[in-house]
Amino acid sequence: MIIRGKVATTIKVVLLALISAVLLTLTQSAFAKKEYVIAAFLAASIFALNFTYFSKRTVPLKFFLPGILLLAAFVITPILYTVVMSTYNYKTGNYIGKEEAVERIKALALEPDENNSAFDIVVGQFQESDALLVFNPRAKVRTHEESSRS
Repeated sequence: MIIRGKVATTIKVVLLALISAVLLTLTQSAFAKKEYVIAAFLAASIFALNFTYFSKRTVPLKFFLPGILLLAAFVITPILYTVVMSTYNYKTGNYIGKEEAVERIKALALEPDENNSAFDIVVGQFQESDALLVFNPRAKVRTHEESSRS
């Protein structure tokens, strides 16, 4: 079934209005977050979509434009972003020696204590609320009487 005439034009106008409204909302959000490159891309997309689909001279572009916009958004932009970020902070103290790297890893990482303590964790309920029981299965267990004597 092929739709032509006023019905097709109405459907085209409604769909482009919805797409333009969504893109305009995203453009305003990008401006509000000071993401001017994204906002400019979205504004250019709105203009390109409306120009392409409301002009009779741009029939081939009607088939290429969605692919071009998606290619630019999801392929070209990440590549350019990667290139820009690869030169960001270039040679500004990024390189450290092996000894300093090992010290940083030890300072920031988790290391076992001298007894190699390990704890088991059990999640459950206690007095009708969530509870977490952490215990060391290798530890010597003392009763309440033993702990009160010492």
